[in-house]
Amino acid sequence: FFFFKQKTAYEILSGLVGSEMCIRDRDAINHISGRLKKKNTRIQLLSLELVDFGINNCTTPFHTQVASKPFMAILIRLLKIKDVAPEVTKKIQKLIQKWTSKFSKEADILPQYQEAY
Repeated sequence: FFFFKQKTAYEILSGLVGSEMCIRDRDAINHISGRLKKKNTRIQLLSLELVDFGINNCTTPFHTQVASKPFMAILIRLLKIKDVAPEVTKKIQKLIQKWTSKFSKEADILPQYQEAY
């Protein structure tokens, strides 16, 4: 499904948006969650880029999966782990802040962004 070592992030992202990623949001988020748990900084950063790309190009079902407690718990856990690369930590903080701003009017639908922020 995701071949980070063989393709660039752009090739992966452009091929998924509007197809499998948005149609099968839960499967996509579950797969990305697994990638975020890897200790490889590059894989974590590409996974975060992929989620943000989905946030910008998919609809509410995908947003809801990203805002789910299990997915947000993974992001929060990564922020608390000391051996996570600083780039990953900064990226997570930046994305949570971005998503909080983007969905501030939908806080009743997607409260996890506000809680995480």
